[in-house]
Amino acid sequence: MRYRIAALFATFLFLTAPTFVAFGQSQQNVPAADQITRLKQQLGLTEQQTNELRGLAVADQQHGADLQRRIVAAHRELNAAVLNGADKDVVHAKSEQLKRLTSQMIDLHIESMERVSKILTPEQRKKLVGGP
Repeated sequence: MRYRIAALFATFLFLTAPTFVAFGQSQQNVPAADQITRLKQQLGLTEQQTNELRGLAVADQQHGADLQRRIVAAHRELNAAVLNGADKDVVHAKSEQLKRLTSQMIDLHIESMERVSKILTPEQRKKLVGGP
């Protein structure tokens, strides 16, 4: 089960951004080429599917990377506002900005997974989500 969750999470990261942020700290993600190779092996992707996923990765990673940079900046601004004793309205505005950006990242993830779903066969989708 842990492996299946990790595979889904890795797919999300591979398709949406080259970095993942936790509490405002960046961590380098495994390169997209390595993720595609793993998915190819795990799911038995055809060359056409592999090439289509590569195309998605290129498009989504740029958008995801931009969003990720904006999320990191919003985290820092929110933390600074709180730690420097900013007015509650300022803190609230920074918090709302972070929520909007995070929501956009989730939307990108959903859109990415919908595009991936169209490329995979029903059997491959089952394997990816951990079905029998």
